[in-house]
Formats: sequence, C-alpha cells, structure tokens
Amino acid sequence: MKPKISIIIPVYNKARYLSTILEQIKNQSFKDFECILVDDGSTDGSSDICDSFTKQDCRFKVIHKDNAGVSAARNTGLDIACGDYITFIDADDEIENAYLEVLYAPTVKTGADMVVGGCKKFWDNSDRNIDVLCPFEGLIDINDVFKSFAEVQYKSGIYGVCCNKLLSAKIIENIRFNPKIRLAEDLEFYLTVYPRLSNIYFLPERLYLYRQQAENSSVIVKDKDIDYFTQLNIQLKLYRMLEKAGVKTDVVTAKIYNYVYLCIFYAANGKVAETCKKINELNLPICPDIKSFPFKKRRILKKYFSASFKTLELTLRVYRKLKGIKI
Repeated sequence: MKPKISIIIPVYNKARYLSTILEQIKNQSFKDFECILVDDGSTDGSSDICDSFTKQDCRFKVIHKDNAGVSAARNTGLDIACGDYITFIDADDEIENAYLEVLYAPTVKTGADMVVGGCKKFWDNSDRNIDVLCPFEGLIDINDVFKSFAEVQYKSGIYGVCCNKLLSAKIIENIRFNPKIRLAEDLEFYLTVYPRLSNIYFLPERLYLYRQQAENSSVIVKDKDIDYFTQLNIQLKLYRMLEKAGVKTDVVTAKIYNYVYLCIFYAANGKVAETCKKINELNLPICPDIKSFPFKKRRILKKYFSASFKTLELTLRVYRKLKGIKI
C-alpha cells in the first residue's frame, strides 16, 4: 500500500544534525509515511547515516547522487514519492513528536489542498527562539489568503518557507523546483503551487523547529553574489499571481523596484546600460512614489527612469570606489 505522506529530505554534509531529525521522524506518533533521503554528494559521513536508517526501518529510502544543489535533490525526491501528500523537512531542523499527525488531520477532516503550520526559529547554544505564527486559523479560501499574502510574506516569510507544509501530491504532480535558483527557490516553487489551490488549512501549532545559522547552510550568500535579476523575476511572479487574483498592492511594487535598484547597483562595470535594457524588457508595473526611498536609491532609480545610462555608470563607479566595493 502506498503511504499517506511522503517526507522528502535533501541531505548535504549534515552529519552533525542528521541522526537527530531521522530519530524524530522514526518516532512520530503518525506511522503511515515514507521518508525519502536524497544524499546530494555528501562527504562528511551523512551518507553512512542515511544507509543505517534504511537498514533499520523500511519506511526510510535513500538515493545517493552527485552534488547538484538542494532544488535538484528535492526534485529527485518528488520524482519517486508515492504518498498522497508531500512534506519537506530540512536535514538540520527538528520536529515535535506529533508533527505529522497534526499536519495530516485536517486533510481527513476537510480535504484541504494544503496544510500550513507555524514554526519556531531557534539557535544552537542559545536560549533565543522566535515563534512564526500562521496568519489565519482553520480552512481559508485561497482568494482570502491572497488579500494579505504579500504583507504576511514580507513580515514572516511563512508562505515561502519550504517546510512546515503538507501538500496534495496530485496538485503538485507536475511542479518542480528550479535548480538554477540559489536563493528563494522555495518561494519561487510555491508561487507556482498557490494558484492551483482552492484553500489552505492553517494550524495554530508550532511543531516545526527551524534551526538558524546551521553548518553548511545553503542560504548563506554574499550580497554581491546574489543573482538579483532572478530575485526581481520572483517578485514579478508574486505580483502577477496577485494581479490575476484581483489583488494589487504597493508593497510588492516597491519590492520590485528595490530589486531593480539592486540589479543596477551590482551590475558589472561596463554592463549598466545592458542591465537596464534587460530590465526594461520585463514589462514592470508602474513605479510607486519613490520619495520614501533612501537618497542613494532614489538617485539611481531616477537616472534609470530617465535612461541616463552613461551618467548612471559613472555615478556607480564613483560610489563603489569611495566605499571600496568591488564588483
């Protein structure tokens, strides 16, 4: 019989944390699951830990593959998942004993397309923790979710976090992560999922423990190494999703133009005009009033709007030289 839930865990050099999360999964109060471990070319002993658990418990499966990144690893798991519902767990996080049981219960009660729970952010060797709460409780129509989607996402990030969610396998059958995206790949994935949903069931419980600043974290990227053009496109995808739902919000448009500024600011020397022309091809929404933007950002955006690309290039070179910024 196929399991009710498929758990997908990408694993890359997480030996320090891996046994803890796998024991927590093994001892869940909800038993009808498969746990797919995708070993993404680990070199620290994680592979051996994965193999050990597959020998202990037939619900655990492992795929060993060459390193290709977290998105490709999750896609590998999706390709072989057999469960009615899918959930993602990161190898350096932790879950409470009733996590799967609480996530699954609303699907039986309401037939929800997706279940979302809160989570707790925690730090090793610290008493510090932050509760991330769901913005609603119970079964909510997706159109009502969209009305405050942007504000909630920018405040808590809960809609773009890969974990703490249970998704109908049928709904995401043909949806995959973009392996070329290094940052916010979770949000980009879910922006394809949400328009396919009729509803979301929100839980008050916070049973997913999200470790911050873990070793070998895939989310640590220096500012100058971020692909801001990709991030701009993700924000445009969010804008268009909400626009299609009849929701327009200045907060998304402001975020879009923040990424326009960053695309230009971090453009390679001699590539500013080319970058600006590339941005112009995106059919951006009308820019909001930029008076509230910081002076430097306003100055650069004004030159972009006026197509003063040569002046803009010179301005950026002078500013970078003064600040010691190398692009």
